[in-house]
Formats: sequence, structure tokens, C-alpha cells
Amino acid sequence: MLDGSGTTVMDHAPGGAPALSTHVTSDMQCAIDMLLVESAGHLQAGRADGCKLRRRAAAVAPPFLTVGGALFNREPSCEWRPRMRKRIMPGQHQMPVPEPDWRDVEGLADVEITSEDSDYPIESALSTGRGPGWRAAYPGTQAIRLLFAHPQRLQLIRLSFVEPHIERTQEYVLRWSGDGGQSFQEIVRQQWNFSPDGTTNETEDHHINLSNVTTLELTIVPDISGGKAIASLAKLRIA
Repeated sequence: MLDGSGTTVMDHAPGGAPALSTHVTSDMQCAIDMLLVESAGHLQAGRADGCKLRRRAAAVAPPFLTVGGALFNREPSCEWRPRMRKRIMPGQHQMPVPEPDWRDVEGLADVEITSEDSDYPIESALSTGRGPGWRAAYPGTQAIRLLFAHPQRLQLIRLSFVEPHIERTQEYVLRWSGDGGQSFQEIVRQQWNFSPDGTTNETEDHHINLSNVTTLELTIVPDISGGKAIASLAKLRIA
């Protein structure tokens, strides 16, 4: 037989008889199968990788075939593969959801806070990059206000909280103002149970449709039971 460079390759079995060659290309094997078919009296129609095969029954086929002085395995390399019509069913796969176009809060608003741990500044929670987030300087209720330089239209507010150490029930209230903080309207009031052995993270997306927002206020009660928990905020994003 021929190898990839066009050289004839012959192997020999014990006793000097030529051994079966195993280096056969798919095209060559298909040609061999056709020769087998022509020499057989028992025909069977089929199709394999675009080659129409007629195979002789295995019971009467020789174990190998001699072609041009080389021995080849008679077993066909082309498998029977019926044509199959197939298509992807609609609605059975999920496309990646693009990240919202988050606003640059630091460039849009001044920030007011009731307190701040110097190691956890509010910029860390408002920036679109990574950071430890904001944390208050002392226990109890805390507030964060964004005072926009120009009225904003808001469609999405994302809040993220992390509490891996203390079991507590937190409540937060999100409000907005269109008159510079003289009056406020509530967007949402929500409670969440944190547990070190259970839920340690909370992320909420609030979809809204607000125009002319001049002030956005977040009030956090870290523990509604009145404990000594300290309020914190991992992320605040607006879009």
C-alpha cells in the first residue's frame, strides 16, 4: 500500500505471510470496499459518507484483499449513515444578556452619606469597577443620597449587599425626588434575611421609568431587631 508520501508500505505476519495493513485512507478504503462488492455475489445497498457501498455478507467475504501486491483489511471504514433532517428548536436556548449601560454616578451627582468607614468609602460602591463597597462608621440606620447636577431619566437601579458573618434581617427603602429633595416618592421597601450558613448575598434589579430625577435616596436599616449590625452596600448602579 502507499503511505502519505507515496511510498509502498508492506508489513509481514509471522511465518513470512504479509500482515494486514492498518494505514489506509478513507478514500482508498471505500475503493477497496467497492472491489469487494464487485467480487461478491451477495449485494446490499447502502450509503456511507457520500459513498454508495454494496457490501458482501461477512460470512462469505475473505479476511483481507490483495490489491497490487498489498494486503488490505476488508472491513469497511465507511459507516452506514442515513440522511437526517434536523433543526434547532426555537426558544430552547438562552442568549447571553448584555450588561446594561451603567451611568457614571461620580460624574453625574454629588453624594451625601450619614457616615463612612474610611476603609470602605462610598466611591467603592458607586464605581463600575471592583472594590470592597461602602460601610458605615457605626451601627444603626444609614442613608445615602445622590444629588444629580442635572435631572436624570432612570430605568434601572441595581443594589447589591453582602453579609457573610451575622444573621440579621435588613430593610432598605429606595425613594426619589423631582424637586431637589423637597418631597420624595417611594420606589420600593424591601426586607432580606442574611445568614452565614444560608444566604450571604442579595442583588436586586429595580426596573423603573422615572423622568426628571434630581435626587435618589437609599435608607438602610441593617437589623430591624435593633442589633449592633453595621450597614453596608456592595454596589449601587443606575441606568
